[in-house]
Amino acid sequence: MMKKNILLIFTSVIIVGTLAFVGGMQYQKSKLTNVSGRNFPDGVNRPNGMQARSDNGQFNRPIAGEIINGDDNTLTVKSEDGNNIVVFSDSTVINKTSQGSKDDLAVGESVMVIGTKADSGTINATSISVGASSFRDF
Repeated sequence: MMKKNILLIFTSVIIVGTLAFVGGMQYQKSKLTNVSGRNFPDGVNRPNGMQARSDNGQFNRPIAGEIINGDDNTLTVKSEDGNNIVVFSDSTVINKTSQGSKDDLAVGESVMVIGTKADSGTINATSISVGASSFRDF
């Protein structure tokens, strides 16, 4: 009789533990962010190869490179993909380790740009990170 009680208790503990584990896994799975990029807000750094979906459904791909030319509203950024024309406005977020401004967008600076590609081939920037040499792996 004692062996049956111990076996019943042991079996009950195993069943309850298994159900708790499976339930916890299902709960955690429901809380995970969709890593396809759809749930990331624009302007957030993403792991290698990830893209952000813009409001119009297009995917944004960050570019990283060096500013080789620029004026008040456009930059030419040399990246591994070639030269990219980047259009920005006063609503474009410009990041640095400290608050950045248009004056920080100087020729020779390393930048990472996130934005949408227009039909003309230019990139409409939503975010520009200055000093982004560590992002060259994108």
